[in-house]
Amino acid sequence: MQKSNLRNTLANNEGNTIAHVTTMTSQKSKVSVNAAKALGIDPNDVMKYSEIQVQLGSNYSTRVNNQREREGLEKDFIAEKAFYRMVSGALAVNKKDESKEYAIVTPMPNTKGESHYLVNGKKVDFSLIQKLFKPSSLKSYGNQSQGTAKETKHYAIGLDSITRLAINGKVIL
Repeated sequence: MQKSNLRNTLANNEGNTIAHVTTMTSQKSKVSVNAAKALGIDPNDVMKYSEIQVQLGSNYSTRVNNQREREGLEKDFIAEKAFYRMVSGALAVNKKDESKEYAIVTPMPNTKGESHYLVNGKKVDFSLIQKLFKPSSLKSYGNQSQGTAKETKHYAIGLDSITRLAINGKVIL
């Protein structure tokens, strides 16, 4: 019932709504099997907890082009084709088979979210994550394609990862 409420809220979102999102996401795909084995850690037990203030319903290309304009650059940015298809509002599904749903969000500029990693449900220092993760999972790709000094971030958050969503102080999930 709660996921249905989340889905409906995102699909019916109009305009640029400010929300607070909390997620708990498996990091299994980022973990080196050999490193995990050497450290005695099950890759299934590696999670990331995040809280962030976001904007729902924001258009990524428009936001990047607005940033380009602020920096005195031509507004010629076109986003690469996404792996998802917009359904409506801030709700999307993966294009391949529509088996996974996403909240499409833009982190609020000039706000700092909170995130940390957990192993077996306990918060761990990032130095352990650096030992556990594959090198490619630690690399930051930044905003080379945007051509701007200030990066405009854009996230597709799996609905299954969202543990809490609040809009205008009202908790949806």
